[in-house]
Amino acid sequence: MALTAIILWQRGEKPVMITAEKAAIRDITQRVTATGRVRPEVEVKISPEVAGEIVELPEKVGQTVKKGDLLVKIKPDNYLARVKQAEAALSAAEADSLQRKAQMLNDQLDERRAQSLFEKRLISDAEFKAAQTKSQVSAASYQASLHNIDVSRSSLDQAR
Repeated sequence: MALTAIILWQRGEKPVMITAEKAAIRDITQRVTATGRVRPEVEVKISPEVAGEIVELPEKVGQTVKKGDLLVKIKPDNYLARVKQAEAALSAAEADSLQRKAQMLNDQLDERRAQSLFEKRLISDAEFKAAQTKSQVSAASYQASLHNIDVSRSSLDQAR
Protein backbone atom coordinates (compact mmCIF):
# COMPACT_ATOMS: atom_id res chain seq x y z
CA MET A 1 0.00 0.00 0.00
CA ALA A 2 2.88 2.32 0.76
CA LEU A 3 4.29 1.55 -2.66
CA THR A 4 1.01 2.52 -4.29
CA ALA A 5 0.96 5.80 -2.40
CA ILE A 6 4.55 6.61 -3.48
CA ILE A 7 3.79 5.82 -7.12
CA LEU A 8 0.67 7.98 -7.06
CA TRP A 9 2.57 10.77 -5.31
CA GLN A 10 5.26 10.69 -7.92
CA ARG A 11 2.69 10.94 -10.69
CA GLY A 12 1.25 14.01 -9.07
CA GLU A 13 -2.17 12.52 -8.39
CA LYS A 14 -3.71 13.17 -5.05
CA PRO A 15 -4.24 10.04 -2.98
CA VAL A 16 -7.83 9.01 -2.24
CA MET A 17 -8.74 9.22 1.43
CA ILE A 18 -10.52 6.24 2.89
CA THR A 19 -12.06 5.53 6.27
CA ALA A 20 -11.46 2.20 7.93
CA GLU A 21 -13.07 0.75 11.02
CA LYS A 22 -12.72 -2.43 13.01
CA ALA A 23 -15.09 -5.19 11.97
CA ALA A 24 -18.02 -5.61 14.40
CA ILE A 25 -21.54 -7.08 14.44
CA ARG A 26 -24.23 -4.41 14.38
CA ASP A 27 -27.60 -3.57 12.81
CA ILE A 28 -27.72 -1.82 9.49
CA THR A 29 -30.67 0.44 8.93
CA GLN A 30 -31.68 1.09 5.37
CA ARG A 31 -34.45 3.48 4.48
CA VAL A 32 -36.23 3.43 1.16
CA THR A 33 -38.58 6.07 -0.13
CA ALA A 34 -40.86 4.91 -2.90
CA THR A 35 -44.09 5.83 -4.60
CA GLY A 36 -46.71 3.15 -4.91
CA ARG A 37 -49.98 1.76 -3.75
CA VAL A 38 -50.57 -0.38 -0.68
CA ARG A 39 -53.12 -3.16 -1.21
CA PRO A 40 -54.52 -5.48 1.44
CA GLU A 41 -54.02 -9.23 1.32
CA VAL A 42 -57.76 -9.67 1.78
CA GLU A 43 -60.38 -7.11 0.84
CA VAL A 44 -63.65 -7.38 2.72
CA LYS A 45 -66.86 -5.85 1.38
CA ILE A 46 -69.33 -4.78 4.05
CA SER A 47 -72.98 -3.89 3.65
CA PRO A 48 -75.53 -2.92 6.28
CA GLU A 49 -78.68 -4.90 6.97
CA VAL A 50 -80.66 -1.65 6.80
CA ALA A 51 -80.40 1.31 4.46
CA GLY A 52 -79.91 4.82 5.73
CA GLU A 53 -77.75 7.91 5.88
CA ILE A 54 -74.28 7.38 7.38
CA VAL A 55 -73.83 9.77 10.31
CA GLU A 56 -70.56 8.51 11.80
CA LEU A 57 -67.47 6.52 10.82
CA PRO A 58 -65.76 5.79 14.16
CA GLU A 59 -62.84 3.83 12.66
CA LYS A 60 -60.07 5.49 10.64
CA VAL A 61 -58.75 4.29 7.27
CA GLY A 62 -56.03 1.72 7.83
CA GLN A 63 -56.99 1.13 11.45
CA THR A 64 -57.10 -2.49 12.62
CA VAL A 65 -60.57 -3.63 13.61
CA LYS A 66 -61.88 -6.78 15.20
CA LYS A 67 -65.19 -8.61 15.21
CA GLY A 68 -67.85 -6.58 16.96
CA ASP A 69 -66.25 -3.15 16.38
CA LEU A 70 -68.68 -0.45 15.22
CA LEU A 71 -67.68 0.47 11.67
CA VAL A 72 -70.56 2.71 10.57
CA LYS A 73 -73.35 4.48 12.43
CA ILE A 74 -76.51 4.91 10.35
CA LYS A 75 -79.21 7.51 10.98
CA PRO A 76 -82.00 5.45 12.58
CA ASP A 77 -85.02 7.22 11.01
CA ASN A 78 -85.65 4.66 8.22
CA TYR A 79 -84.90 1.74 10.51
CA LEU A 80 -87.24 2.97 13.25
CA ALA A 81 -90.00 3.62 10.70
CA ARG A 82 -89.69 0.04 9.43
CA VAL A 83 -89.83 -1.32 12.98
CA LYS A 84 -92.94 0.77 13.73
CA GLN A 85 -94.52 -0.40 10.48
CA ALA A 86 -93.77 -4.05 11.31
CA GLU A 87 -95.17 -3.59 14.83
CA ALA A 88 -98.36 -2.11 13.37
CA ALA A 89 -98.65 -5.00 10.89
CA LEU A 90 -98.28 -7.48 13.76
CA SER A 91 -100.96 -5.71 15.78
CA ALA A 92 -103.29 -5.72 12.77
CA ALA A 93 -102.64 -9.44 12.18
CA GLU A 94 -103.38 -10.21 15.83
CA ALA A 95 -106.62 -8.18 15.74
CA ASP A 96 -107.67 -9.90 12.51
CA SER A 97 -106.94 -13.29 14.07
CA LEU A 98 -109.10 -12.48 17.11
CA GLN A 99 -111.94 -11.47 14.81
CA ARG A 100 -111.60 -14.66 12.75
CA LYS A 101 -111.48 -16.76 15.92
CA ALA A 102 -114.72 -15.18 17.15
CA GLN A 103 -116.30 -15.83 13.75
CA MET A 104 -115.09 -19.45 13.82
CA LEU A 105 -116.52 -20.04 17.32
CA ASN A 106 -119.84 -18.50 16.25
CA ASP A 107 -119.95 -20.64 13.09
CA GLN A 108 -119.14 -23.79 15.10
CA LEU A 109 -122.03 -22.96 17.43
CA ASP A 110 -124.32 -22.44 14.41
CA GLU A 111 -123.16 -25.80 13.03
CA ARG A 112 -124.04 -27.57 16.31
CA ARG A 113 -127.48 -25.91 16.31
CA ALA A 114 -127.99 -26.88 12.67
CA GLN A 115 -127.01 -30.47 13.46
CA SER A 116 -129.56 -30.59 16.29
CA LEU A 117 -132.25 -29.16 14.02
CA PHE A 118 -131.25 -31.51 11.19
CA GLU A 119 -131.52 -34.54 13.50
CA LYS A 120 -135.07 -33.39 14.41
CA ARG A 121 -135.76 -32.93 10.69
CA LEU A 122 -136.50 -29.24 11.17
CA ILE A 123 -134.00 -28.07 8.49
CA SER A 124 -133.05 -29.50 5.11
CA ASP A 125 -129.87 -31.39 4.30
CA ALA A 126 -128.69 -28.42 2.19
CA GLU A 127 -129.09 -26.00 5.14
CA PHE A 128 -127.15 -28.36 7.42
CA LYS A 129 -124.35 -28.79 4.83
CA ALA A 130 -124.19 -24.99 4.39
CA ALA A 131 -123.70 -24.57 8.17
CA GLN A 132 -120.96 -27.24 8.13
CA THR A 133 -119.19 -25.60 5.18
CA LYS A 134 -119.39 -22.16 6.78
CA SER A 135 -117.86 -23.57 9.98
CA GLN A 136 -115.03 -25.27 8.05
CA VAL A 137 -114.28 -22.15 6.03
CA SER A 138 -114.10 -19.95 9.13
CA ALA A 139 -111.82 -22.52 10.85
CA ALA A 140 -109.47 -22.46 7.84
CA SER A 141 -109.60 -18.67 7.80
CA TYR A 142 -108.64 -18.59 11.48
CA GLN A 143 -105.70 -20.95 10.84
CA ALA A 144 -104.54 -18.70 7.99
CA SER A 145 -104.69 -15.70 10.32
CA LEU A 146 -102.40 -17.52 12.77
CA HIS A 147 -99.88 -18.00 9.96
CA ASN A 148 -100.17 -14.29 9.14
CA ILE A 149 -99.22 -13.53 12.75
CA ASP A 150 -96.12 -15.72 12.37
CA VAL A 151 -95.17 -13.92 9.16
CA SER A 152 -95.68 -10.53 10.82
CA ARG A 153 -93.53 -11.58 13.79
CA SER A 154 -90.78 -12.70 11.42
CA SER A 155 -90.96 -9.38 9.58
CA LEU A 156 -90.70 -7.52 12.88
CA ASP A 157 -87.72 -9.62 13.97
CA GLN A 158 -86.03 -8.92 10.65
CA ALA A 159 -86.75 -5.19 10.93
CA ARG A 160 -85.19 -5.13 14.38
